[in-house]
Amino acid sequence: DAITQLQADLSTSTDREIKKDGNRLKRLLLTDDEWELLDQLVDLLMPFEEATREFSGNSYITLSRVIPIIKEMIFDLATEVPSNNDDFLNEDTIFGSEALEIQQTDFDDDEVISNITKKKISIKNPLNTVGILEKIKQNIYNALIYYWDIPNDLGLMAALLDPRYKNLDFLDNDEKQRIVQKFRSELGLGGVETSTSEPLNNPSTPLNAESSMRSHKELSIKFSNLDYYPNLVDTLKGI
Repeated sequence: DAITQLQADLSTSTDREIKKDGNRLKRLLLTDDEWELLDQLVDLLMPFEEATREFSGNSYITLSRVIPIIKEMIFDLATEVPSNNDDFLNEDTIFGSEALEIQQTDFDDDEVISNITKKKISIKNPLNTVGILEKIKQNIYNALIYYWDIPNDLGLMAALLDPRYKNLDFLDNDEKQRIVQKFRSELGLGGVETSTSEPLNNPSTPLNAESSMRSHKELSIKFSNLDYYPNLVDTLKGI
């Protein structure tokens, strides 16, 4: 690419200072492993970008989609991260708190200040990418469980009213019945069975919304196969 070509041109220059700049640029360039990690991070974070756009819509109902989409993302991550004994209600154990090992040697301009730790980080040495992606997946998964541990009945009732999610396939039977009964109580219907003669119209949804997210049918199939993920069942029940 252009940066690599620039580095090559600078390094082959007969001017000593220019050649020095070329060698320094070479040290700062990302390695193949670092580029591969960035590509993997883009793929990992893409569903969150899509969900953010979906939840930010102002021309269609969004509340009914929040919990189904969050549960889908939790499910996908849970099948990729190992089981652990983290206390999902304890902020100290959820988010990675391991101290970064920062070398205090002077590196001239070959260092940056971390926006998080406010410490100097050398960018001259390549990042050891082994295990980084897995650690990020684990931290994201832990954060989702931490922030979505308390059930949101309003969001669940909104999903109940959405034709796409009215079966509440992402809930176990006990939770499903609880939400249905609570919705009836809110309407003052108690345990009386109700029916409607006219089907609900599909909500107005942007044309590209469903194309960017997995279909609800696929999500229902995944949740029907929870027996394959015994460690995930209890986690999803608490959301």
